[in-house]
Amino acid sequence: MMSESERIALITFVVGPAVLAVMNWLLTRRKLDRIDRNAAITRDNVANDHETNMREENDERHEVNVKVLHEIKSAIGGIRDQLRHLTEADLILTRRADRQAEKLEELERTNPPHQLAPSGGRHRKETP
Repeated sequence: MMSESERIALITFVVGPAVLAVMNWLLTRRKLDRIDRNAAITRDNVANDHETNMREENDERHEVNVKVLHEIKSAIGGIRDQLRHLTEADLILTRRADRQAEKLEELERTNPPHQLAPSGGRHRKETP
């Protein structure tokens, strides 16, 4: 027969760790089962019915998107160049128009009205 201290020692050193080991195994098993279920769900969601691998398919799509983005970037660069050219041309034409307006005003100041216009007046309306 076992003494009280032997029973306590048996429970403490044998039964206690065994119970903890079984509880740990059960908790681990539950976690592994949950991981297996999640993996199955994931596999089901990413699996496709055709022959190509999803990663390969995504890589191909990425390459196509990169090419399209480069084309768009190039087109935007061309548009910027055209806008720069149009802005420069507008500036040149505005300066030219200003010079012509100055010349016309100078002509109108230095010449009598009857020599410039048959109606005897200015070519443009007077600005208030």
